Amino acid sequence: MKTITIVFSKPQNMKLPIGSWIIRKWMKTDYSHVSVHFFSQSLDRHLIYEAVGSGVRFVGKDLWDKHAVAVYSTELNVTEEQYVKVLQRCVDLAGIKYGLTQNIGICIAKILKLIKNPFKSAKSEENCSEIAAEVLTILGISFDKHLDLITPKDIFDKLN
Repeated sequence: MKTITIVFSKPQNMKLPIGSWIIRKWMKTDYSHVSVHFFSQSLDRHLIYEAVGSGVRFVGKDLWDKHAVAVYSTELNVTEEQYVKVLQRCVDLAGIKYGLTQNIGICIAKILKLIKNPFKSAKSEENCSEIAAEVLTILGISFDKHLDLITPKDIFDKLN
C-alpha cells in the first residue's frame, strides 16, 4: 500500500493574501487551497502537486513550506496501481495554466445556480480543487457536480 495525502492550506508569510482571504470568507473555512502530497521512496522526497498562480506544478516540500501552511490533511491508503495511475495523471497535467477565471465562474455558477462553470475552457486550465478532485475520482470517490465547480470545501466535506 501507498499513501496519498490531501492537504488543505492557506498562505504563509504573505503580507496581503487578498485572494486567500476572499476564498476563506466565501467558503467559511480557515483554508483556501488544496494540494495532493506524495512521498517518493525512489527520490527520497515529498512531492506536492498543486495549481497556483503560475500553473499546475509539482514542488518539493521545503519550497512548499515557504509559501503555505497546512491547516488540515487526510491520508488515503491506495494500491500501487492506483498510486501509479494518479501520478501519471498528475504528470500529464503538470504545466497547464492556472484557472483564475474558473474561480470566478465557480462564484457565478453558485449565485446563478448553474450546473456548469461558465468560464471553463476544456482542459486548458485548472484550479487547485479541480486537480485534487480528479485525483479523488481516479481513486473511486465521486462528486455530485462537475469537477470545474468543485471548491476546496467540497473536497474537505467529501473526505470528512
